[in-house]
Formats: sequence, structure tokens, C-alpha cells
Amino acid sequence: MPQLTTTLPSLISFDLYSYFGHVPIVLKVKHDNLVYMENNRIPLWFSHSENTHAIAADIMRNSPVSRSQLARKHKLSQGTLSKITSELLYDGIIEESDAAASPGSAEMRTGDAGRGRPQTALQIAAKSRTYIGVNIHTYECIMAVTDAMCSAICEPLIIHYADNRPENLTALISQGIGQLSQAAAERGFPQPSAAGVTIGGHILNDNTVTFAPFLQWNKNVDFGNMVQEAAHMPAAVFNDLDSLLAYESWFGAGRSSRRFALLTVGLGIGYALCDGGEPVDYPDKSYGMAGHVPVDPDGPVCYAGHKGCSQCLTSPSIAMEYSQLIGHASTFEDFARNAESGKPIARYLVERTCYRLGVLIATVANMAMPEKILIGGESAYLAESALESIRTGAGRYRHSRAQQVQFEILKYGWERWALGGAARVIAMSVKG
Repeated sequence: MPQLTTTLPSLISFDLYSYFGHVPIVLKVKHDNLVYMENNRIPLWFSHSENTHAIAADIMRNSPVSRSQLARKHKLSQGTLSKITSELLYDGIIEESDAAASPGSAEMRTGDAGRGRPQTALQIAAKSRTYIGVNIHTYECIMAVTDAMCSAICEPLIIHYADNRPENLTALISQGIGQLSQAAAERGFPQPSAAGVTIGGHILNDNTVTFAPFLQWNKNVDFGNMVQEAAHMPAAVFNDLDSLLAYESWFGAGRSSRRFALLTVGLGIGYALCDGGEPVDYPDKSYGMAGHVPVDPDGPVCYAGHKGCSQCLTSPSIAMEYSQLIGHASTFEDFARNAESGKPIARYLVERTCYRLGVLIATVANMAMPEKILIGGESAYLAESALESIRTGAGRYRHSRAQQVQFEILKYGWERWALGGAARVIAMSVKG
């Protein structure tokens, strides 16, 4: 069914779907010279046809990419594709690249003399736009300002605090946005267009935090509205794991994968799945659904009474198990230092923990069937020293003829989680 797109002159209320005859109308609402898609807190970077937004998003996710590949993938004629890319080039949204097109995208075209030469590849004009990404955890906030390809343009801003009430965090984030905006301007970049804030919890409508156990917020908080009003900038709030998944899908380690899973280990256990470039949605996914998957029948008992569930991969559980093994209280940081220095008991627990991680990886691989699994989180770095134990644990619960599970341990850093917030608002500004 054809779609009719229209832009309204001012901010008004409207139904989710409106109809002109039998043609569905995709409403774009203009307010303060910004264009918003329905139910979208983040303004569009540009306002063109649905095909144009799809092409821009494809270039962002797969650049450098050739015109021929774009035309074939989107089932557009060369003439239509050329019109779309010319429009994007004219508006400064994309640019031609000196780099070769991404693998599989370089096409040959025949010149007047009959000689073939590679097409000029296309990429996003990264310096034409900036965004703010924020990640909040219990007593620390990481903030980054990025270009349009979600690359940080200066060092991240780290804010420590003892008061994590919403009002205090709003004020600190607003101040941080001001500092990062100034840093962007000093480097010749435009002012940020929007801010994405990520929190470990359950979020409704990219605005209302209904569940944030690490912040101990015990009531619904319209945090997106609070940040937006304080910073005078469009802002949205997202689950941090979903946002990290978006970053990896659009700009990171999952960029070339059709389907990949993300597991995070640290204070809790996180799991998310990306299929066809889109996150697999589920209303309860932000409640830590992978936190109690059986991984070791001889493992420790978790706080919910499960023996050997995936909670034993969390840093608090590891610290408790290590304390029991050495006979006195120890922190996770003590355990990590002892493991890195080669202390036998600590090394034993690293190998055992990584075996358990391998079992969890096998469970995800068997059920979700991803091309690869990304391992992140604040304690994932320990897994790099016991890769064989991970493979052993994964192989223990895979069919003997099944291929080896492909996994990658991500470089740890809270900045990566902040980039997840920027990735979400970048995607929303392009896709609508």
C-alpha cells in the first residue's frame, strides 16, 4: 500500500495512524525548526523520502559502499538511486570516499573506452553532525561527544557523585553536555544535535525509567524530559545493553554480521540479540533474563537459591567464591590482581569461571544460532587469559559435528557504553 508523507507546521496531537482515504500517512511534526517522526523524541537529521532515509542508513552501516550495491540491495533503478544519492550529497549528509567499497560492494562500470573501473564509494559526512552519549551507573557517569559515525572527538568526561537522585544527575549531565559542546566547538565541529542517555534498567517510550536497581530509583522517573529541559537539547533515555547492541550493530564489532548475540558480564549478566541489523525485541528483556541460566551443577548458590546458575559469572559472586576458596574475605579487585599475577587459587577460579562462560555461550549459540557472540562488560577482560577454557565449556554442550562457536571479547571501557547512547540517537535521526 502506498504511503503519503506530510510535514505539519507546528506541534499538535495526533493519532498513531491517520488516513487520507485509504492511504496511510506517515506524520512528520515540525517544531522549533526541527522535524520529528511520530513517537520519536529525537529530531530527524533530514526530511526526505522513505527510500532516501533507508539509503542513508545503509551507507552509515556499511560504508564505504558503491552505488551499484545500494541499487541492487534496495531494488532501485540506477536513475532513482542516483537521484537519491545526489540529493544526499547536495545536502552534505554523505560524501564520496577515496577508500575502496566494502568487501563485496565494489562494482565495475564500463567507461567510454570500454575499460572497467571501480565505482566511487560513498560514506557519511561524519564531521557534519555531533551527538552526546551518556552512560550512568551507580556512582559514576561517563559522557562522550561523537561525530555522525559515532567516533568520539575528544576524551570522555567522567563525573563522580555520591548523590544519584534524578534531580542531581540531571544537573550534572546538563553541565557535562555544556562542557562537551564547548569541546566540539573548539575542534571545529557543530553543536550536538541530541543526547542519548543509557541506564541499566527498564525504560518506557525512550523517556520514563520504571526500574533502575543500580540507582535505587523506587518510582517512575521521566528522565528524558528532565535532561531535555535542563540541557535545552533533544534527549532520550535507553536501556544500556540495548544501546551497546546498537553501537556494535551500526558502528562496532557486529557491523558485518547478519545475526549476532551480545553477552555482558560484570555486576550482572546481560544478553541481547541482533538479527538482520535490528535488535530482537521483547518486553521483559531489560529485567536480566539471562541471569539465572544453569551453567555448572557444582557451582555456588545464587541469592535466589539456584545452584550453579549464570549469576556465578558476576563479579560479586566471583568475589564471594574466591573468599571461600582462600578462607578469608576478598574483593573482586583482589581476585583479579591475584589472577593476573598467577596465584594458583585465583587462576583456578578464572579457568573455572571461563568454562562456565563457555557453557553459557553454547546455550546462546544452540538456541539463537548467531554467526558470532560478542563478550563485553567490566569483567570480560579476564576471559582473554583463559580462551581455551571458554572453548572447552562451549564444546561440552555442542553437538560433535557442530562448528566451533565464534566469539569475540570486546575491549573493555565504560566509554563504549556511552557511545551506545550516541549510537541510539544517531540511528533515530537517520532512520526516523
